[in-house]
Amino acid sequence: MSSGFVYLWRQIQSSSFYKDSYCLHLAIHLILKASHKPYKIIFNNEEITINRGQLVSGRHALSIETGIKQSTVYKKLKLLEKSRFCNIKSNNKFSIITIRKYSDFQCYQQQKEQQKEQQKKEQQKEQQKEQQKEQQKNSKGTAKTTTKEQQGNSKRNSERNSKRNTYNNIYNNMYNKNNINNINKSKFAENVFLTKEENQNLVDKYGQSATTKFIQTLDNYKGAHGRKYKSDYRAILSWVVDKVLEKQKTNTDDPDAWKILRPYLQEEKR
Repeated sequence: MSSGFVYLWRQIQSSSFYKDSYCLHLAIHLILKASHKPYKIIFNNEEITINRGQLVSGRHALSIETGIKQSTVYKKLKLLEKSRFCNIKSNNKFSIITIRKYSDFQCYQQQKEQQKEQQKKEQQKEQQKEQQKEQQKNSKGTAKTTTKEQQGNSKRNSERNSKRNTYNNIYNNMYNKNNINNINKSKFAENVFLTKEENQNLVDKYGQSATTKFIQTLDNYKGAHGRKYKSDYRAILSWVVDKVLEKQKTNTDDPDAWKILRPYLQEEKR
């Protein structure tokens, strides 16, 4: 805090420590070092507020700054505290020194700062008013052009919306056509859909165990290749049965493999 100034009132001449040169030197130094506005410090992970008229210091720092011995600084600080010039709160690291009646003697500077802040606020308000006036003028000038632009934009938006609606209708129709075959069908696997009659026809012709084998084969194929059929029942009859039959003939590790398709093979021989 080497910039700015402070007020030194003549009343200090009537103080009890005025004739003590060390005490007077230390008192003036504390007035110069005291903060003119609050600020915060962190000590032992705690936030400490240093208010106006306070300073953080210690005997060693004051001795270096004033050229007075530490022992003398300690004695003179106690004397200033007894004379009600200041209050001192100390810990093992530093001391917070509060100058009594600091604001009473340094209030003129505070009033000037408040006046400056008020002037800044007033200037900002005037600038905002001027900006609002300019915006109103510009808005009146552009109101006519904006109405025409809005009409053109509304037409464009309506055309775009109509196009989107037509595209959505086309897509929905295509989707419904693709899914119309799955109406009234039950889900026998993750990717296989059959009617109850279709499933019963497979069971009657090939048996339950063979039918489940057909459904598993088709489900794995559709899931792996992403294929879709209009009729899963027709797909089973067209190629799934033959594929399962070929696998069962070559699968010698499964002793029950022939049991699944034995009735079907007997019908083929007839």
